[in-house]
Amino acid sequence: MYLKFPWLSSRKHLIFRTIFDLLILFSLVKIINWGNSKYILIPFILNFSYIFGFYSNKKNLQKVFFLKNIELFKKCLYHFITSYLCFSFLNLFKILDLAFDKLALFLFFYLIISIVIENNSFIFEKLYKSKSNEWIIIGSKSFEDELCKLQKENKKNLKLVSNISITEKNYLKNKNFIIEDFEKLTIEERKILRDAHVNGYKVFSKLNWCELILQRIPAETFSLYDLIQIEIAPKMNTISFRIKRIGDIVFSLILIIITFPILVFISLLIFLEDRGPIFYTQKRSGLLNKTFTIVKLRSMTINSELDGPQWSYQSDSRVTKIGKIIRKYRLDEIPQLISVLKGEMSLIGPRPERPEIDLKLRSVIDKYDLRYLIKPGLSGWSQVNYPYGASIKDAEMKLSFDIFYMRHFSIFLDLLIFFKTLKLVFNAEGSNPLSTDNK
Repeated sequence: MYLKFPWLSSRKHLIFRTIFDLLILFSLVKIINWGNSKYILIPFILNFSYIFGFYSNKKNLQKVFFLKNIELFKKCLYHFITSYLCFSFLNLFKILDLAFDKLALFLFFYLIISIVIENNSFIFEKLYKSKSNEWIIIGSKSFEDELCKLQKENKKNLKLVSNISITEKNYLKNKNFIIEDFEKLTIEERKILRDAHVNGYKVFSKLNWCELILQRIPAETFSLYDLIQIEIAPKMNTISFRIKRIGDIVFSLILIIITFPILVFISLLIFLEDRGPIFYTQKRSGLLNKTFTIVKLRSMTINSELDGPQWSYQSDSRVTKIGKIIRKYRLDEIPQLISVLKGEMSLIGPRPERPEIDLKLRSVIDKYDLRYLIKPGLSGWSQVNYPYGASIKDAEMKLSFDIFYMRHFSIFLDLLIFFKTLKLVFNAEGSNPLSTDNK
């Protein structure tokens, strides 16, 4: 389960909180009678809860009573207001027929009950707490140094232990293991590790550990042999990819229809700011490194790249006033839905890069070409897990997330990325470049 769906392992808390919320919501809609339309409330409220950060797993939100915690109180108030406005809109167009006073009472009790339960960290610790967060490293000093370097990039509370003899019986309890080379283990060590595995503890290679803990696969962690074993190239003719293509077409059409009025309004603002063109085109590298053209809403000044293609950076003076807003909420990406409909892109996949920048990255980043094995996307695993990349280091980090996505592609992972993208867009997160210059 861990190796097949490693992206689920760090989301046990989210799963259990969602189950609790489902039970609360189901109980409340049974108590408050709204007729047959009442159950449509459940998916709406769960989506609001996730998108607006109500499921954020922050310890300071779990230990302090919510009225004393300003951030949590603001989140609850924001959730209540947006939910109320949404249901008012549904009522106005006769999609639902709900009494506003009952709706307000419903939302109030839902927030109170869920906060009380979710602030009781004891319940969740018993349900999803892992057996151990300590990992014993079995390998060379260079292997240990590499893992420690990767650990520094990890936000989880893990402990790496090295130079330990696993044949010491007093050191066998509650431990997980990272093995450099299974072939070099003694018969006794193999027996100990087998027993640990049977008792529910994890015995991983470096590659497996990166997948489970980091949820990315750095290019330096696997060899050509590993590349063949993990089948990094997806099978393009599988049913999952056909379903993915159908989903791309359906959701792209829905998004185009929904965002069309916004697109018209933004286009007018872009034109009024400097009387320049509304759209601009760029060449991008796609599947199998084939070049295609994307269309974006113009967010930079006219002739902003007279010195050639370059990355954006923090406080980029080339970005217009309207451009800052539409970049923050990713609205400049809307026209790329046309590329999705044409089949040049997917909704989910590695972000396509410009050929001029790609050429540079391929010369300095090992295994960079792997990202061409799958169709590029409007959003992706790297976009929802790492901020806007604008440097070689950022590109290397994003490649590790892209490799993880290709290794673990599934419709369910695409849905997770889709909802995480909605959350980022609604909260205006992840759109600001990390770099302060364009080097």
